Amino acid sequence: MKGRIVVRLPRGVKRRLQRERHRARDAALRTRIQIVLLYEAGWGAHRIAASLGCVPATAVRVVRRFLALGEEGLLDGRRDNGQMKVDDDLRQALAELVAASPEEHGWSRPTWTRELLARTLRQQTGVGVSVSTTARMLDHLGARWGMARPIVLCPWSKARKARRLRAIFKVVDHLPTREVAYFEDEVDIHLNDLRGGNIGVGDVCALDGSKVCTGSIDATENYWGCPAGPGDDACTTTSGSDIRFTPWLKNPIASDADNAHGK
Repeated sequence: MKGRIVVRLPRGVKRRLQRERHRARDAALRTRIQIVLLYEAGWGAHRIAASLGCVPATAVRVVRRFLALGEEGLLDGRRDNGQMKVDDDLRQALAELVAASPEEHGWSRPTWTRELLARTLRQQTGVGVSVSTTARMLDHLGARWGMARPIVLCPWSKARKARRLRAIFKVVDHLPTREVAYFEDEVDIHLNDLRGGNIGVGDVCALDGSKVCTGSIDATENYWGCPAGPGDDACTTTSGSDIRFTPWLKNPIASDADNAHGK
């Protein structure tokens, strides 16, 4: 069994620590200094932990680091990691993005995802943060995580869509010899909680009977209401001929659990 930890401080060191404890703005540093001073006063780890609101293991770790490294051991070991990425300026930049729409920043979608926010932050500030860090920043700002709409259809009437399609086909049919028309029909749908047990993702043909169908849909990295994924009776499903949903997420987006992928 290891013996009790004993701390003996020279008078000069003790006075210096006492002065530093009063001057320090860092609450964590003040706590570490107080742990050493209380050990020097004869207190044990459990009594110190109860007094300072920490766990005994913290008190033991702090005093052992102090005994090994001296006063240098009281400093935050992460101080040499470089400048912190997340600061008030970055939070303000994120708040301004959330208050605007993705379309105002050059993206062709009306709502933000955490991935898109992280990418836009990098573009505008030069600071790269992960999606999980972006989520913590959003939580700090009080931003609400909204559920995706189960079905999003074109708001136009069938007559208006037909008129627009006729105009497009007319342009295509009468293209000059040296010109080419390109169709953008790839759709990406990621990181959504698709619950309810009904159709989570479907192409236009499946949902409103249109004769002009959506192209391929990339619906990977979504949670389908249960770990088994589309096709299971308990899960939300897909409707359409060219919808990719593998791999899917086994846990809800907001869950802290390990989000291992499906097949």
